[in-house]
Amino acid sequence: MTLNTTQHSVIKCQTITTVAPVVKEQASMNLHEQDEKSFHQLRVLGGIAELENIMSYCYGTEHYYKIPQYTFNYTDGVKTFCEKADAYWLLDIVASISRHYKQMHEDFIIIDLIVGEDNKAIITFEDTKGIFFKQDIPFTDCPKGLWKFYFDNNVFFWNGEY
Repeated sequence: MTLNTTQHSVIKCQTITTVAPVVKEQASMNLHEQDEKSFHQLRVLGGIAELENIMSYCYGTEHYYKIPQYTFNYTDGVKTFCEKADAYWLLDIVASISRHYKQMHEDFIIIDLIVGEDNKAIITFEDTKGIFFKQDIPFTDCPKGLWKFYFDNNVFFWNGEY
């Protein structure tokens, strides 16, 4: 039986969706490996410079985003950073710190994410009185460098947007 490519693609998709879980898991792993390889190539081939270049276009914001369980909004720049740096965990940290410290500190907070060569990071939260929270992050895929953000009036901003 001869199949043209369109029929073959359809059959292939149907096979992946209907086969045993072991085969699904292998197909999923292959896709994950491809994504990981692409991400690794991005980092090796200048991912830091590329991320810095992408982020340089983030000034001002057109949209504010909100995740229902968070008590703040975030901007286009923060969304772009989280997507490109694979760092949505940053929103979790900001949510927990802003919720617990908001009443004790000023509305304006400087947030620095410092990522080292060894893929370890430190995140600090600072108001006009100084650093009031610091957390070590034992591992991150986020590109190395100093990434600066601001939190003001329940909005989480990328450095270039404030």
